[in-house]
Amino acid sequence: MDGSDYEVMETLQGKAIADNSQVVQVRDEQPNDGFNYYRMLVLFGNGDEVYSPVRVVSCDEPMDYTIFPNPATSEVFIQLTEAPEGEMQWNINDAYGRVVWTQKIAPDAQSPYRIDVTDFRDGLYYLFATQPGKRAVGKRFVISR
Repeated sequence: MDGSDYEVMETLQGKAIADNSQVVQVRDEQPNDGFNYYRMLVLFGNGDEVYSPVRVVSCDEPMDYTIFPNPATSEVFIQLTEAPEGEMQWNINDAYGRVVWTQKIAPDAQSPYRIDVTDFRDGLYYLFATQPGKRAVGKRFVISR
């Protein structure tokens, strides 16, 4: 649950295997938003018990948006599928991973958001959008004149 309190998701019956190994897979059908903490308790027939290391999985909902036009010549627009709940951070990286543009966007900014790319060279770029509570999403676009 939170890294200190846990709930039982599933109880499985073990099998005796010669090399004492067994692969177990369990899927959390209703993970919480944000970080989820998982561990496994192994109970042996002699009464011994061992906890597995804690595994942390991020289950943030991805931020969904569209970039157009693609390819672009002088400007690109970003259309969100839903209104943001908080300030967003936008970064554009070139094909080498260098940040060439960055801006914070207020939640009340007009959508679609316009980005002037007239000073960018022709080529492949990646727009990375981050927002609190959402998983960062990167999308590619091309500038071609």
